Amino acid sequence: MIVCAIQFRPDGSGICLATDTIELGQIGSLEVNRASNVEFNHALQVWEVRTCEKPDKIAFSNPSRKKCIDWEIAFFNKKILGGKWPVKK
Repeated sequence: MIVCAIQFRPDGSGICLATDTIELGQIGSLEVNRASNVEFNHALQVWEVRTCEKPDKIAFSNPSRKKCIDWEIAFFNKKILGGKWPVKK
């Protein structure tokens, strides 16, 4: 199960990871920006996560794409909640 963190700001806008778990379009119009990329490194034979804030740095890598996606979700949920979310490695 994927847990979704949503932070609502005083102006009524919110920030969260895009997910099909919640039909966010029903809340209002969306502005969607890419937060990261998960790509396969053929030379190292691992999946790598790079955030759009620091695209030249590998934030996390693992042979399992699922573990990279899980890390990505936990990482950004933690950022959304202000560091209150456990990031699994």
